[in-house]
Amino acid sequence: MKIRNEKTIGFFSVFLLFWKKISIQEEILIARIWHGVTKACDSDAFLGYIRQTGEKAYRETEGNTAVLILRRAENDTADFLLISLWNSLDAVKNFAGDDYEKAVYLFPGDEKYLIELEPNVAHYEAILNPDLQGLCNLK
Repeated sequence: MKIRNEKTIGFFSVFLLFWKKISIQEEILIARIWHGVTKACDSDAFLGYIRQTGEKAYRETEGNTAVLILRRAENDTADFLLISLWNSLDAVKNFAGDDYEKAVYLFPGDEKYLIELEPNVAHYEAILNPDLQGLCNLK
């Protein structure tokens, strides 16, 4: 049996790494990011409220794959970011309507807890590597 030289082995190692990299399928989703601010003393109550209302509404809409809630308390206020992931812009529109750049306030408690009703949300492409796809109900 002939032993391959190091250059041949190196070439095949690089080729296999390159092949593996291009064969990994990245998933591209739409990330909808909403921001809200409450009084710090209302932070825990709002978290429970938003999980029962906004998060639930996202999850019940076809095409939603995940919801992440971020909270940061600072001084007398608490900032919240809701990052929802959607499999298409049409899915976002199913939730938000045709004017999907506008924030959606569906529940009476929104005005009770939020210091200001911000008018708009932001949308980004979310590029998920395979490690995260399982967390987002993909594949």
